[in-house]
Amino acid sequence: MRIINQMSFSSPLLDPKISVWLDASAGTGKTYNLSERIKSLLLNGTEPHKILCLSFSTAAANEIHQRILEDLRRWTNLNEEELLSEIKSFIDNGKPNKEQIQNARTLFFQIQEATNTIRIQTIHAFCYSLLKLFPFESDTPLFFEIIDQRKTEELMS
Repeated sequence: MRIINQMSFSSPLLDPKISVWLDASAGTGKTYNLSERIKSLLLNGTEPHKILCLSFSTAAANEIHQRILEDLRRWTNLNEEELLSEIKSFIDNGKPNKEQIQNARTLFFQIQEATNTIRIQTIHAFCYSLLKLFPFESDTPLFFEIIDQRKTEELMS
């Protein structure tokens, strides 16, 4: 997929109606674009628990989550003109309605209070959760655990 520098709703990355797989080299803006994509999904009515964002590293997953929360927190205190300026690129016609503006102001609290919130995790963590959820289908022992390098070396000795 082509990375688009100028983010707007015309970008496939911000269109909440399509699924996106973002595959790009280091330093091309994946973390930024994924953060923007998630904000677009939230502003356009996607429930937080229906969003899954996978990353290769824990650091990237944490950074995406942090960026989203920082922006959503900031939106709660912006005046209307500043808020409109920030969220217009996430809205199809570039003109947020009153409901979308109110939604932008409350997203931070919705996500903080939700028990099932956005899932931003590594591919390894996601696969681990699948194995835990479907042990019979994956022919995985019920109480398996993933061990680190130190534990591996201990067991090997």
